[in-house]
Amino acid sequence: MPARLGTKLAWRSGGAVPHLIWTGFRATPQGGEVVIQTSAAIEIEPGPAAERDAAVFVLKHCRALHRTDRLPLETRYFNSPVTRVSVSQRGPDLRIIVSLRQAVAALTRKEAGPDGSWFWILQFPSATPPQRTTVSTIR
Repeated sequence: MPARLGTKLAWRSGGAVPHLIWTGFRATPQGGEVVIQTSAAIEIEPGPAAERDAAVFVLKHCRALHRTDRLPLETRYFNSPVTRVSVSQRGPDLRIIVSLRQAVAALTRKEAGPDGSWFWILQFPSATPPQRTTVSTIR
């Protein structure tokens, strides 16, 4: 969605401001992944953690256009290190705060999406190896 001509947003960005399209989560056997889709290529950098067991990412010069984009994702019910994902607007930047069960390092990667959009995948590996279940027969 392009910014309106004559507004501060249009003046700073040259007309179009990258915005958040979608934030999602998927549990994987290795841990969990937070998926962020933006309308254009943006810079992402780690930010200062507000809590001990949290990871913060700053999406530079990106906007959350809809109020529902800032609603938290509650992921504590999944077997994953990620318990919650929240989005907040801080000036021209978006902050993604990922609350974790325990501190783990995130792996990030970027993939091209449809219609010029981009996906950022934030992978959080499980700190403990997956448990194997064994079936024993009682005789």
